[in-house]
This record gives sequence, C-alpha cells and structure tokens, in this order.
Amino acid sequence: MCLQEVYTKNWDDTYDHWFKREGYGAQMFQSVYKSHGVSVSWNKERFEVVDQLCVRMDGTEQVCGEKLETDNVALIVVLRFTEEDKDAGLVVSNTHLYWKPSACFERLQQQVLLQRAVRKMQDKYPKYACISCGDYNTTPDDAGYALLTMPRPVTLNEWQLDNLLPQTQADEEDSDDSDSAKPLSYSEMAAAGTCAETDESISKRRKLEDEEREIEQQLQRDTQRVEQLVNTMQEEGQVLKSCYGTYADVDPSYRTEQWKGEPVYTNYSLWKGTLDYIFYSPSKLAVHEVLSLPKEDKLMPGIPNDKFSTEPAPQSILDQDLYKFCMQQAVLEHYPDVVVEYGFINRDPSMRFNQAAFTQLQKDIAHMEHTTATNKDIEYLKHTCPYLSAEYLQFLASYRFNPTVDIACSLDAMGALELKIMGKWTQVILYEIPLLSMISSAYFSHVDTDWNYTGQLEKITAKGLQLVDASCEFAEFGTRRRRDFKTQNMVVCALSQLHCGPGQCTGTSNVYLARKYNMKPVGTVGHEWTMAIAALEGTYENGNSLALRKWHATFKGSLGIALTDTFGTTAFFANFDRQLASLYAGVRHDSGDPFQFIERVHAHYTKIGISPATKTIVFSDGLDPEKAIRVRKYCAKYAVNCSFGIGTNFTNDFLCASDPTKQSKAANIVIKLLKCGDKYCVKLSDVTSKHTGDACEVERAQTSLTRLGLLD
Repeated sequence: MCLQEVYTKNWDDTYDHWFKREGYGAQMFQSVYKSHGVSVSWNKERFEVVDQLCVRMDGTEQVCGEKLETDNVALIVVLRFTEEDKDAGLVVSNTHLYWKPSACFERLQQQVLLQRAVRKMQDKYPKYACISCGDYNTTPDDAGYALLTMPRPVTLNEWQLDNLLPQTQADEEDSDDSDSAKPLSYSEMAAAGTCAETDESISKRRKLEDEEREIEQQLQRDTQRVEQLVNTMQEEGQVLKSCYGTYADVDPSYRTEQWKGEPVYTNYSLWKGTLDYIFYSPSKLAVHEVLSLPKEDKLMPGIPNDKFSTEPAPQSILDQDLYKFCMQQAVLEHYPDVVVEYGFINRDPSMRFNQAAFTQLQKDIAHMEHTTATNKDIEYLKHTCPYLSAEYLQFLASYRFNPTVDIACSLDAMGALELKIMGKWTQVILYEIPLLSMISSAYFSHVDTDWNYTGQLEKITAKGLQLVDASCEFAEFGTRRRRDFKTQNMVVCALSQLHCGPGQCTGTSNVYLARKYNMKPVGTVGHEWTMAIAALEGTYENGNSLALRKWHATFKGSLGIALTDTFGTTAFFANFDRQLASLYAGVRHDSGDPFQFIERVHAHYTKIGISPATKTIVFSDGLDPEKAIRVRKYCAKYAVNCSFGIGTNFTNDFLCASDPTKQSKAANIVIKLLKCGDKYCVKLSDVTSKHTGDACEVERAQTSLTRLGLLD
C-alpha cells in the first residue's frame, strides 16, 4: 500500500500502530519543511524487506538546468517474496511530485531523478519487477506521461513541448499573437526609409531590439534544455504501463486521445485528468483486476465535496499571520514580563452563535494545547525569515499554548459570544489570529450555512488576473477574516499560479500556506504594538514615535512599514520626522479615505525633504480589486509606490446558495488589546466606528490629543 501526503502526526498517532497491529511492515519518509510525506506498507507474511532508498529531489544532482526547491520526496522499498523463489520480488517506489500545473519541466526533472534511483535498485535486483506509485501531478496528455509509458523513441507534440518551457517564456510567445500593434524595430524602419527619429527614440528602439534578442536567446537556451531533458528521460527511463490505463478495456467511453484510457479523475477537484498512478513493468507483471472509480456524475455529490474537504485545517503553529511572530519577538525583547488582556468584539450584533457552533469552538480551542512548533517549522522560519533572531526561534521552539488557563469563553442565552484572553504578553500574543479563524469557521459551519464553494476558484483567479493586468502588486491578508481554512487554502493556491504581468502577487500573510505553496510570507505590524507602548509609557502624544523606534531597534530596517492610524494620522505624522521616515521603507493605510491619505503622505515626505517616489504605501483597508486599481492610479499621479494587502474580499466573498443574487455576509469580528497591566489600551482609528477601548480612556485620549492639535 502506497500513501502520499501522510501527515506525520497522523502517522505517529494512528497509521503506524494500525499497520503493526494488522501484521504489516511500514516505512514513512517525510519532507524537510512540510508536515507530511510518503509511505509504503506491505504484508509481512508475503514479503520481507531487503533494501530501501529515500530520495530527496532537492538534495539530488540536477538533471539539466537549475531545479526549484520544492521539498518533494520519494521512497523506494525492495521486497522479496517469502513463499516463492527467493530471487523474485518487487522494487516499489512511491512519490509525490511538484504540484504546480505550469511546472512541467520541473516535474520531468523529478521523474528522471526517480527513474535513476529505481534503476539503481533494479541493477542490484535484476529479477525483481518494478511498481511505481504516487501522485505524479501529471495528466495523461502531458509529456511526462508519454515519456514514461510510450515505446522509444517518443515524439512529443507541439503542445507538450511548449508546456515544458518555463512559464514566463511561454507567456512571451503568447503575447506575439495579441491584437496590439508592435512597433517597428530600428532596422525595419531603416529598411523602409522611414528612420527619421530623434536620438532618444533611436536609443529606445535599440533597447527594445536588445530586449527582443535576449528573449529569443533565452528561448533558445530553454528549448535546448527541454531537448536535453527529454533525451535524458528517453535514454535512462524505463517504459512502464499504467494500471488505470486498462479502464478503456472495461468501459470504451474512457478511450479518448486526451485521457489515454485513464479515468477522468483520481481526485476530486475542479481540474480534470488523472494525477495519481500505479505504473508497473509490463514484461514481468500483468494486471488482472483494478478497483473501479466513479465517474464525474457520481463523484460530485460524494465525499470529498464542497462541504467536506480532504484537507483539514492544519494543526500547525505556522497557520498564523507572520506579523504575530514578529511582534512576539519584539515583545520578548522589550516587554517580556508585561501582563495583558484581550477581548473579542463582534461589530455585527445580528451574528449570533448556536450551541453546535459554540461546542465546535470549544473543541478547537482545547486542541490548541497540542499545537507546537516542530523542528522543521523552526528551520523554515530560520531560512525564510532571517530577521527572526536565534534567541526568539529558541523561545518559539519551546512555546506552548495553554488555553485552559489563558482563555475564558462563554455563550449567553441570546447567542452572544464572549471571549477574553489574559496572561503574559509573550504567552498570549499568538491567540488572536487562530481564534478569529476558529470563530468564523464554527459560525459558518453551524449557523449561517446558506453558502457553498461554487465558483470560488474561478472568482479568485479572475480577481488575481484583474490586479496583475492592472499593474498592482498585492498580497493575500485573509487569515483573520477567512470563512474557513479550505477557502484560504483555495485562494492562496490559485494566487500562487498566477502569471507575472505588469503586476504580481507578492505573497501571503499566512506562514503555513506560504510554505506550502512556495510563496513569500509577508506582513507589517499590528495596532496592538503602538497601543500597548502608549499605555505602558503613559503618552499618546509620543506613542507612535516610541513604538517606531523600538520596532526599528529590534528589526534594524527589516519589516519597515509603519502603521499610521493607531491614534489618527495627524498624531502619526507629528511623530514621523525625517529621521524616522528615513529608517522606514513606507507607511500602511488601514482606515479613512485612501485618496486623501495619498495626498497627505506625498505632502509630508516632501515637507521633510524626502522624495515620495522612494517610499511605498501599503493599503489594507477593506479592499477589492476595483478599489485597489483606482488607488494605484491615484498613487501614480503623485509618483508614490504602492502595494495592497487584501483580506476579506479574497477569503470571505460568498453568495447565498439559496439566492445567488444575494451576498453571503462575512463576519465582522476583531480581537483587540484591552489592558496592559493596569493600564487601559485604546485605538483611535481614522474612522470613529473603529475606535476600541474603555470608553473613559478613549475620551481621555481624544481630549489629550485634541488639546495638542493632534486629532482631526
């Protein structure tokens, strides 16, 4: 039995014990940074292990050209039959190749590496038959399938060869067919006798010619790499046969050129085509029977489906926004012993819980005590986030949630949820994001269930392409506002596959999903940092300045985006002098009119002698693609760089299932810092409805700042 994406915790807690109890031998091989791997198990009465080999695709010599760091693995187990000829047996390989649809070249490299490893074992055991199983992420119409199953020499069609080219080059080729008129080159104009150009225009055209030559040369290099890789696979790879490929013999409707007799699905998804295979040596083995797989009309109402995904929310400490880890490090350095209190705020009183939702929430909270940082989590953060110190990572490695002590949660008779978090700031700072995600998931699983995932993948892809084509740089910021984990997983997966155009998706705030989809984890800083420092140091007037200086002392220029609206933009700019503005790469807008904010930022930088063109504004307040595009155009008018963090519109934008003309309302919930020690904490947003904190303290802060002319 060969399994892929086996979560280590599930293996240790369940599968390993089950196999041993049932008389099976079993081996699992885990990826370096992922929390899962592949396994092979066998009946010990029929087989004995004589050899095995673990293959890390990243740690193996490259085939041709650079390999991506994808953390894919394979496990090869050599089994001898116990009741037959001692020279008879099986070389069983199990793998999970790189998932990204556009990465055909990388997958083919991995196939070559796997074939080399299998060949090494077969050379040691020449009489043994080969069985190669796994999630190849390769459809039957792909080059990888053809090169593994067709007799030599294999002639690939034009579509298969084009798919093996790097995606950026394929995009360049596609652009040649566009309707837009392409300017004549300098040589073409000269030949036509129309070369009456200025020195500047001649320079531009020569630059264009240089760029075109470089594209052509790169295409030639890539084509040569593809030819080399295809030839290597044909020379070194053995010809195998697919077990599922016999489906067409049973049901002729499967016999199509595209699917090669394979099932339309081996997994439930919005994409069609077999991805999972059992390949075998046709000269030594024969297929007598295969388990039937349901067709599309049977799969759709089955499980997994819209409501029941195969992928649960991960029990990983990295299912968290990056900025929380960064703030925890800063707190550990500057305020390690401060005790704080957080409170849950529901901005929509009509959102009421029922008992089923509350019970799920209680279970999810209780389970947090089992969520810890693994060695692989720490190793990932160490290499991906160099601004996180060794001392902090050592602290995080031993960090434990203690929800029984830290969290008080109750549900009143009217269905209003009450939740408080209390404890040392360093201990409780990581609760906010997971709790908000759990609350939303419980609510939309048991209270508001009039929604489904229909069209979500297409919707998020369209949004991403709209932003890319409009030259927007944007990141996914949706963890705290996601409907559930499956939604955010779908969103980040789709965004990771977007082509690069005038704009691009720069990453995700969710560290777990950043690692899973090989994206950059991104983040800035939260309001609580400035709120707490102002309370602890007893000054609203200079709270921004103190918070910014302490943050810079910790991160030395990394994470250099300053949050502007903790006590209103006017108070912020009063603190944001030339020295501080020079230390920070830009500012973040999180409330108020974004267009007025652009004007104020431009005016402020100009006033203190800094070119606005050297700085960036990050916008993160209630954005959708249309608004982001308008804001980007306004920034261009003022020559200010900009990027966007989009949350709710990405991860909680649904329609009602019963009436698709109506919007399914997203939860409007927050968890805010209430007290530091015995000091109340407040936030005075640029939008009054977003003010938070004790009413008397809010009034005192407003009075103090107004008296100094620092509050609009």
